[in-house]
Amino acid sequence: MNKLLAILTLLLFCAGTSHAQPDSLSIRKEVEFFCDSLRQGRARGTKGHADAAFYIAQRLKSLGCKSVTASSSYSHSFMVSDSTDLGHNILGLMDGNKHRYIIVASHYDGLGVIDGQLYESADAHASGIALLMQLAQCFAEEKAKGRTYAGKLLFIAFDSYLDGRCGSQSLVKALAAGKFKDPFDGRSIRLSDIELMVDLDQIGSSLAPLHTGRPDYLMAIGGHSLHNPNAANYLQQCNRKPGIELDLGNTYYGSKAFTEAFYNLGDRKHFIRRGIPTLYFTSGITELTNKPTDTADSLDYEVMYRRLLLIFSFLEKMLSTC
Repeated sequence: MNKLLAILTLLLFCAGTSHAQPDSLSIRKEVEFFCDSLRQGRARGTKGHADAAFYIAQRLKSLGCKSVTASSSYSHSFMVSDSTDLGHNILGLMDGNKHRYIIVASHYDGLGVIDGQLYESADAHASGIALLMQLAQCFAEEKAKGRTYAGKLLFIAFDSYLDGRCGSQSLVKALAAGKFKDPFDGRSIRLSDIELMVDLDQIGSSLAPLHTGRPDYLMAIGGHSLHNPNAANYLQQCNRKPGIELDLGNTYYGSKAFTEAFYNLGDRKHFIRRGIPTLYFTSGITELTNKPTDTADSLDYEVMYRRLLLIFSFLEKMLSTC
């Protein structure tokens, strides 16, 4: 009965949020779902972790995304390093006119419960997966209005970030082997078809601003890798839109060494090593990172909403040039 109740709760949550226009409140609700004590900190192997994966799959399905796996599920299973356990990446594809893809990704596993203390892992890392869901919702809204794009969007929720990033490593290997199929044109999706990988990695805080007095900030790192010479200009153009206007940086707090180090970490590193253009959005490490105090209440949802608008506007421009 408890399992059935949990499934019904997840389905009702999906149904209740899939058609609403994203705003700061909907972002907060998304984060709070992943941070709820029922998710048990989303540690791999827990029921809360499985609930999170189920929710993401149902959410993407409800927004019109299609499966790209051979099993027609939204899950890409893999063996976790140094373990007999299975991990589960969750993927959903939104259609476009060309066989060109932009990946938008984040990871959903968390620290769990340690010594009886719940780690909600809100900024690191419910914030990224919440914005991923909200971006999918933004594009679903545009599709419902009849909007079409040249490129296609592949939304990916990585598992096993905390196990050596083996979820993203396994997924890149599967892409290289042509194991994912585009349900819209029947062709395999390969690494050479990827126009851009966008990684949303710890993106909910306003506690570590780039400049004093500007909590409305964001770092977008990796523009140098993009094939499209206009991409950096697109980002600046989008940021000038009324209602966005973030304090936007393209380095990690102005440090060349830290910029290089952080850019080549995380799930994105496996794409970078394969030569895939990669853009990393983050609000940086804070004093709360990986602590029990990294809670849903600690995030800045008004700023997150503006970050959402910027990334959505940027992706729209990039999709038009695929």
